[in-house]
Amino acid sequence: MPLSRKACVSGAGVFVGLSAIAGADPVSLGFDRITRSECWFNPEASFHVAVSEVQTGSGAVAFRVTNNFNLLSSITEVYLDDSGEFASLAGLVQNHGVSLQAGSASPGNLPGGHAIADPFQVTPALCTDVIGRTSNGVNFAAEFLEFRLNLSQGRTHDDVLTGLASSDIRLGIHVRGIFRIFSDSFINESYEPPVPAPPQIAPLPPGVWMGGIGLAGLGVLSYFRRRLIRV
Repeated sequence: MPLSRKACVSGAGVFVGLSAIAGADPVSLGFDRITRSECWFNPEASFHVAVSEVQTGSGAVAFRVTNNFNLLSSITEVYLDDSGEFASLAGLVQNHGVSLQAGSASPGNLPGGHAIADPFQVTPALCTDVIGRTSNGVNFAAEFLEFRLNLSQGRTHDDVLTGLASSDIRLGIHVRGIFRIFSDSFINESYEPPVPAPPQIAPLPPGVWMGGIGLAGLGVLSYFRRRLIRV
């Protein structure tokens, strides 16, 4: 049975990635800060999310979260707001130095998420949260958290991209310890599908051009011949 409208994942990093093991090429998205802490620096340019299938036709999507801001932050919660695209958590993978668990997050919703124009709502059933200290989140570029979600019946990877384009699917990350003091929340930018390239018109071979010029010349001669006959 599909979940209602959200999904939350906790313990993410400054680079959030929906990255595949063997599926289509990932789609990379940036993030926008939605809260305004006292921090003078906005690290949103360091955040990205890459979206792709776990494997082509597998019915699952993998989210890989990494931190390119390194020791100056720790991503401790990631929240996914969806519209029923995901049915369940397929698995959680993390490397040495990262310690998270699935099933709940604290806080339960993205901090500041209720205050934006389109309130951010989270599906608790898909949450993960850092275990213990903030430093157990994703702190180094070499660390990662990857969580995999099963798609709901009848949903496809293309539906996920459509949801990211319409903001029916939104990723929210809560970053703690920015410069070891501050924390802020971020939501991914909408996905913009690539614009198809205009069709290429193949140039005509030189022989065709010469033939056309010849026919045009014959037409001109025929015109003047008819004029002379009338005179």
